[in-house]
Amino acid sequence: MKELILELSNYLESGYAVITIVASIAIFIYQSIKLKNERFKQYAIDLYKENNTTAQITSAILLRTYLKPIFHIFKNPYEKDTINLIVAILRHIPNGPLQKTLADSISYVRKADGQDFQYINLSSASIKPKYRIDFEIYNNTNYLNKRISMRCADFYCSDITSSGVYHINAEKSVFYNCLLCKSSFYNCILEGADFRNADIHNLKFVDCILTDAKFDGAIGLDSAMVVSTATNEKYALINYLNEDGLFDNYCKAIRYQCNDTPKKIFVSRLGEMNTKQKLYFNYILDYLEQKYNYKYEQIQPQEYRESEQISMIKNRMAQCSGIIVFAFSQIHIDSGEIVNKTQQICNEEYSSPWLHIETAMAKALYDFPVMIITEENISCNGIFDNKIISNDNLMFKINYRGVLSDKDESIISHWNRAVEQHKTNA
Repeated sequence: MKELILELSNYLESGYAVITIVASIAIFIYQSIKLKNERFKQYAIDLYKENNTTAQITSAILLRTYLKPIFHIFKNPYEKDTINLIVAILRHIPNGPLQKTLADSISYVRKADGQDFQYINLSSASIKPKYRIDFEIYNNTNYLNKRISMRCADFYCSDITSSGVYHINAEKSVFYNCLLCKSSFYNCILEGADFRNADIHNLKFVDCILTDAKFDGAIGLDSAMVVSTATNEKYALINYLNEDGLFDNYCKAIRYQCNDTPKKIFVSRLGEMNTKQKLYFNYILDYLEQKYNYKYEQIQPQEYRESEQISMIKNRMAQCSGIIVFAFSQIHIDSGEIVNKTQQICNEEYSSPWLHIETAMAKALYDFPVMIITEENISCNGIFDNKIISNDNLMFKINYRGVLSDKDESIISHWNRAVEQHKTNA
């Protein structure tokens, strides 16, 4: 009996030992996960400490550990949230050490299929895969895929200027309206990617797969190059485009006509408009599109970054042949006076200063034909002074009570002819 009790006691003791070990492991895992969560939150907080650059950059570097695969096998549960955090910050910071560090961190991503990268600042980035990815099948061939998987990712309106992008699989990804000038793609899969309306001045595709990539309306086609290191050949990208602007490996002859693209004009407008202004704004744009086949380039309020706005506006304007300015009222002054002058201000309406900036840039940089549409009480100061840009014949007042008058249509027709002439001479 004693032996039985002793054996049972030993069994229970060993059982308790196992339970203790299991419990200890569970507590260790729980504490590790808790600590990792707390660190992730702290890194996110530090990244927004604008007065502490050292803490920001340190957190940006340490954040890369949350993109690492677990034992290079298991999926990292933090990867998606880390990518979203990096993208969120890159949407609003200017070029600089922190932006460069975060942009380079994309190299540590393994998979970002369908990821929303819209409006991010990847300027001067160097993106090279840091982690080995499993074998995959592409075009019936096995490749040891060291590429970052970014199939169907959306880079709409992103800044990827002066960057080097290596070994990514961006099949059917969207680069529509992106800034890609002076960048290079190396050994990337870009089959079916959408580069329409993008600025691709001096862009290089080195050993890339570009079958059926879309380039219709892209700016700088003549300077974009396709390079093969195997044959040491270099061709202008436009030589590979068919009549629809699709990349075709067997073209080797200029078939795509850049001048067949629709006329594009830059639209200068308020960020926020009231209902009456919105209705008139849409009415004019619909009228121009239906009668004159215009396409529009306009910067939405959420697209403006905290800095570098001038460069963004300049690059967007480079795709256009004219500008239309909607001088809607934004500021109302009941009474006041101009400092150091006797001139009084009474019941005056003013539009946004950005309209003056954009109009001046369009005239000074590109000599665009300018059409200005103003509300009745808008003060015609600054760029809206007819004497500054000699715009007497291309300005008219908004009539909210009816459709365009014969005089207004004549002004639009005159401006349209000037835009066509500018497009021809460009």
